Amino acid sequence: MPEKDNGMKKILQKIVLLQMLLALSFASYADWPIGKGRSSVIGAYNYFYSSKYFDSKGKLATFGQGDQFQSHFFGLTMLHGISRRLDLSVNLPFIIQDLVSGGIAKTNSGLGDISVGLAYHFPSENFQKHFTIKANMIVPAYENTKTPFIGYASKGIQGAMNYSFSPVKQSFCVIEGSYTHFLDTQDGPIQYRGAITFGKSLNKYSLVTFNFAHLDSKSSNTGFNINPSATKNFYSGTLTATYGRKISRTITPYIQTFYTLYGSNVGLGMGASFFFIVKIP
Repeated sequence: MPEKDNGMKKILQKIVLLQMLLALSFASYADWPIGKGRSSVIGAYNYFYSSKYFDSKGKLATFGQGDQFQSHFFGLTMLHGISRRLDLSVNLPFIIQDLVSGGIAKTNSGLGDISVGLAYHFPSENFQKHFTIKANMIVPAYENTKTPFIGYASKGIQGAMNYSFSPVKQSFCVIEGSYTHFLDTQDGPIQYRGAITFGKSLNKYSLVTFNFAHLDSKSSNTGFNINPSATKNFYSGTLTATYGRKISRTITPYIQTFYTLYGSNVGLGMGASFFFIVKIP
């Protein structure tokens, strides 16, 4: 197989990971506790497309003529308040991927990385500010026996913390940092992510949010290879805008767009999402 084709496939595998991380970030709005005995369900659809990439020096380049990558992500996240401060979360993703490389089209689909986690909140006296710590376990529900690969096919652990507050009336801001370590191979990767989200209520029913996130993935394996373990060293910055409108006391649908602003060894991704949050009861 030509070296150029191998390299492009490695970049596309990194695109897959970024797309999954975007989809998993749907719930990262104002991180207030859910409430003891209360639950929320988040259903999501995400479309991701890329035909360009940032090379190892951060310069934008185009895939070969006609080459492209697109994916469809369907996610279901369940949140439950174990106590007034402790929440449980479970995320179940299903992914469909289409890759055109060197004029050859390939498709793969299946369950992605299942995530189970806990979040503990430390509210201020007036409950207008919260400091939250999180711990998640990542378990792949697939094996990389077919391309395009769904993910790293590796178990992982994740720790995160964030600070939520209201900078102005009818608004919120969340500053978050996270650490993720994929465990099944010596070269990880280990990933660091920093993000800031600002949300503002337009009226009683409507909300807009803007999010900027920087992801830095570190690994001793920096080369391109047909093995997905060789596609672990990259960074990127992504901007996301979201609009939500409450249609009832318990249901709020959202639409979202995102764009990769910069990066290294990673695809320039763009796309849109639709998701809704249902509160129970």
